[in-house]
Formats: sequence, structure tokens, C-alpha cells
Amino acid sequence: MAKIIAVANSKGGVGKTTICRNIALACHINKEKTLALDCDPQKSLEKFFCTRAERLDAIELDCDVKTEATGLKRDILHRSEKFNRVIIDVGGRDSVAMRQVLMAAGVVIIPTTTGQESTDALEQMINAVEDARGVNEDLQAYILINMAPSDPHDTTANITAEGLATLYENRAVVLDTRLKHRKAWLQSGYDGLAIWEVPSKGESKAAGEFENLIKEFVKKEIL
Repeated sequence: MAKIIAVANSKGGVGKTTICRNIALACHINKEKTLALDCDPQKSLEKFFCTRAERLDAIELDCDVKTEATGLKRDILHRSEKFNRVIIDVGGRDSVAMRQVLMAAGVVIIPTTTGQESTDALEQMINAVEDARGVNEDLQAYILINMAPSDPHDTTANITAEGLATLYENRAVVLDTRLKHRKAWLQSGYDGLAIWEVPSKGESKAAGEFENLIKEFVKKEIL
């Protein structure tokens, strides 16, 4: 049975597509039969995999688009029968499509930044998760702090994580790993690269942080 993982937020600009595509590629290189599913009208996930396919001159993994909300839950469950992992990009606003995805998923990863607007907007997203649990009672929700300050002395991410863990106790789990704001993430998007493929003069901090995130996913049986 496939693990269906949504990367979603009702607020845009929090990096959900970037996280989604790298999770899908991590599953693929781990020999999991993976479907990347773009349910966002902007189709950013599809555009990334088109760029990547042109660069590689090959289609590496399946990336489908389904932005129509009607029957979306049923469609996702049907598609999942052919795969081990289904990684879904959806959101940017609270929509019928997002709520359909939440009713189909086993896990939702909710990226947020440390900014006040992003953390304030989480309440709407967590409420959508709670609504979905009325139908999909096993839905697990995890909050991921993304684009955190890269200054090692900056404690903003830790303070934010502690506050969110208290605020959403028993409703969502705040992940231990933080992804920091680094130039490599921008380059990976422009060039159709996984974060660990971005050229680096030394050890890539961005790639190392993402590797820690995947390890946490495995430990928590998210993947």
C-alpha cells in the first residue's frame, strides 16, 4: 500500500514545492516507485520536472498534474495503487482541492517560515487538517520550519518551534529538523537539480540539512 504524503499550506511562499520535489527525488533514489502529483494550479512541480527531464534527456519519475478538485480524493487513491510513494504538492490557499488531498493523504507536511505572517496563518491550515480528520482520522500532521535564519547564533527558529509545539500540541508535531535559507535552494530550482546535486566547493550545508530531514522522516515512519 502506497504512502501518500502531501506537502501543503494554505499560505503561499513557504517553500512547499521545493520541499515536495526533493522528497519525491529522495524516494526515487531510494528505489521506491514514486509518483509526484501536482495539485497546485501554478503547476510549479510539473515545471520543475519538465526542466529536469530536458536536462537529463530522460523522464526520471512520473509527475502528473491534477488541479481539478472534483473527484480528487478518489483519483489520488486510484493512482496510488501503482506506486509505493505518492508525494503531492498542493495549497497556497485554502481550497476544495487542498481539502480533498488531505482526505486522501496519510501524512501532511506543513512548511512554515519563522515570520509572523506565516506562523499566524498556520491556524487556518491546522483547522483544515482537523476538518479532514473527520473523514480521514489517521491523518498525521507535521510542521516543518523552512527558510530559517542561517546564522548559527540566531535562535529565532528554536523559539518559533517551541511556541508552535505548545500551541498545536496534540494537533500537529513540529519536526526537529529545520531547513535554513540558503542560495543552493534557489539554484536547484533554476537548474532542475535535487538539492544534493547542486555544485558546492565543500560540503553542502543545504544538502546536509535535507538529509537530516529525510532521516527524521524515516525514524518517524513518515517515509
